[in-house]
Amino acid sequence: MEFKSGFTSKEIYPVNFVATGWIFDKDAANKIRIATFTLPRNHANLKVACQEHTRHHVLLLAPPLCNNLWEVRNTTEFKRVFLDCVESHYHAYYAGCILHHDVSGKRIMVSHGPDSVGVLNDFDMATERLPDENDAQVNAAHRRTGTLPFMALELVNSHETKPVHLYRHDLESFFYILIWAATHYDFESQTKRKTPAMMRDLLDPNTAAYVKLDIIAGLHLHAVLTPLVLAPFKELWQTWVVPLSMLFCRAHQQRMICIREDSPLDNTTVNGKITFETFMAAIGETPRGLDPNLEGDISK
Repeated sequence: MEFKSGFTSKEIYPVNFVATGWIFDKDAANKIRIATFTLPRNHANLKVACQEHTRHHVLLLAPPLCNNLWEVRNTTEFKRVFLDCVESHYHAYYAGCILHHDVSGKRIMVSHGPDSVGVLNDFDMATERLPDENDAQVNAAHRRTGTLPFMALELVNSHETKPVHLYRHDLESFFYILIWAATHYDFESQTKRKTPAMMRDLLDPNTAAYVKLDIIAGLHLHAVLTPLVLAPFKELWQTWVVPLSMLFCRAHQQRMICIREDSPLDNTTVNGKITFETFMAAIGETPRGLDPNLEGDISK
């Protein structure tokens, strides 16, 4: 297909759409088919200085085949859909060199069928994976970094100086999606309930960082959020949310120690503590559909 809606502020360029969607192919051992794009900024004859922050738009018209995440039927389906999206995000970053940048509850959809499939959508804010943080730093102040309740702590913390949006920050967003779902999504009515009063500080840019810091530390998670968990999510809360909170807590502590003591720090993964592999291990899940010929850690 070819779409004419990819454009810059000066001229209109065609966008070549080679494949459709981030889809789990159930007939091919759960391997992923990844969409590949040729965006205008990739054209050899289009030279854009790194100081120019050009927005590109791609419009795809398709029938409404997907439903919202809160419209899944039960926690079993929820977990399958969630894992589909975490793994699709992994492949988009590792094989497609694309970082989503705005992982949130509304970005995860479900395609119902004999086996429901999770769809991670809205890649319009995605950025190309860059070789190192110094390259990414140039554009950091000009990029939207997510939806507030789901943004990583470092990205909403005013004490951080122009933080670069990293792969591990999107993993942290998946963690907040679990918290949000467990306290909002009613599977019986397939609706989402109003945000409880005790969670509304997550919607306020002046208080979100303090709440997330308390969540990462574990205090807010156990004292405030656990009593708000809806009945169908109670088991998932203990097996996924609590272990992930410990994972991010240890990483945050490690990062603070390294910064305070001026000791070596690989900020991309916090010295290997936050990766796709450690995330999946924390929730006790084995990745599906990975190519054994691909080696290495995607976040390095």
